[in-house]
Amino acid sequence: GVSVRRVALSSAQTRWGSASADGSVRLNWRLVHFAMPIVEFGTEAQQREYLPLFCGDAFHAASLALVEPGPCFDPTGLRTRAERKGDAYVLSGATCFVPLADQASHFLVLARNGGDGSDAVQGFLVPRDAAGLTISAPEKNLGLRALATYEITLTDCRIPADGRLGGDAAPLVGRARVAQSAMAVGGA
Repeated sequence: GVSVRRVALSSAQTRWGSASADGSVRLNWRLVHFAMPIVEFGTEAQQREYLPLFCGDAFHAASLALVEPGPCFDPTGLRTRAERKGDAYVLSGATCFVPLADQASHFLVLARNGGDGSDAVQGFLVPRDAAGLTISAPEKNLGLRALATYEITLTDCRIPADGRLGGDAAPLVGRARVAQSAMAVGGA
């Protein structure tokens, strides 16, 4: 697997000296926060379907949807929920600060699937055209604005059961924090 140290170093390096370089952020975000989780935690079927999208010459947009609106966001206390209903999961909640949402074909949404703590967090691969998924206008952010961010709302958003990422998503929360912190250090 890919170590947290390697994620941090690559994230910081892509941002070093170019705090608002749209291209480096776009490249790093889609690889670290979408493709790598599929490499490490995805099922064989998910890897066959999604990974080829990131191997060509053309830019393919996809994004992680993790941060929720409100003060003092705590990724171990997610309010976004996923409930198993037959051969599908139904997702409900909202995420914010989602980069590439205006272009992304898919989102890796982290949601609580019962229980408490980070061990109840699972990843779900949600296509942008899923019924119940809405994308806001660009958010108005202070500071670095090279890459627009958006809010995503999931209202009874139904995805097939095979859209759940194959493994435990709890390590993704830690890696996302490390990568985002490293990008901030690289951009400082």
